[in-house]
Amino acid sequence: MSEIINFYDRTPKGTFSQIKLDDGKRILVSFTQKELAIFKLTLGAIPVGKIFKHDISEFLDFFSVKIKQVGIGGSFLQTVVDYILPCKNMEEVAEKMNAVVKGYDDPAIKEKTQQKLGQQVQKLFAEKDFEEVKTVVSEYGKIMEKAGLDLMIKYPAGVFPESILPFPKEKIVESIKTYILNTNDEKVIESLGNGLVWIDNFINDKEANERNRKLLENKEFMEALKRKTENK
Repeated sequence: MSEIINFYDRTPKGTFSQIKLDDGKRILVSFTQKELAIFKLTLGAIPVGKIFKHDISEFLDFFSVKIKQVGIGGSFLQTVVDYILPCKNMEEVAEKMNAVVKGYDDPAIKEKTQQKLGQQVQKLFAEKDFEEVKTVVSEYGKIMEKAGLDLMIKYPAGVFPESILPFPKEKIVESIKTYILNTNDEKVIESLGNGLVWIDNFINDKEANERNRKLLENKEFMEALKRKTENK
């Protein structure tokens, strides 16, 4: 397989990568704001002509639909370089790159490509949004678990200061509801339902601290709570 000689992605030097092909010849993959170009190199580093060039925006649209959708924050340069690496020579590189944009001058194909790209982008953002939902629910679950463990020693009133929540209550509630709508696992749904019930126990810090303080200072109550726990 061909090998990467250097790789600069969105750096002050620019966005480009030099590749040594299987046959020993070298190419330079270069991204600018307007164009993606692949140069053949001589003496290891001197560009002597282009074996491929295309409008970068259009190329990336076709590439995302035909070859691979690059994730949010992902590297287009890395993805294109990975696509090129199996090539043994410049002819194969040019052939693969031209195959990506085949039909770019056909209005019907361009329109179809744009439609598919729009669908992919919507799905990508939906997946990103759901990843955030899972993160919110997961972090809230950790707080629930810790609050439960600290019930006797810190929260005997069964209420908790709202400030210990990892996210605003409204965001947690919406995330739990969204998660429930996107799973068929009954055990998960039951657990999420319990989470919705628990959220009401997170109240104003001052009130929560006061209610817990009163019980923590009530020796009879604390001893009875301790005995009840030990007998379980």
